[in-house]
Amino acid sequence: MAKKTKNADNHMELMSFIGDKKDIDNTLKILALLANPTRFKMAYLLSNEELCNKDLEKILNVEQTLVSHYLKDFKELNLANERRVGKWRYYSIKDTRIQDIFNAINITKTGKTA
Repeated sequence: MAKKTKNADNHMELMSFIGDKKDIDNTLKILALLANPTRFKMAYLLSNEELCNKDLEKILNVEQTLVSHYLKDFKELNLANERRVGKWRYYSIKDTRIQDIFNAINITKTGKTA
């Protein structure tokens, strides 16, 4: 039988921090979502302020159908809040992990890397 080393204990402890398969799969889905440049920009915008579809279309210079599709992606992963005011829908990022990602890569509120 192999001798259990201190490193093996350390590795097991490190592995416990990343969670189970469901946690890992969810994290990978979020990273895949952010791998698209437009969704990345959208996430950044929505993590800093609440915006409606029209605002996102104008700022990102993309079609309404694309904005709607991407917002659906965010909602399916339970990343975005949606608030209705009359005929308008306003969106913001509710999952703090998104802001944590921007902080980890040093993107500040000015959009510049630190």
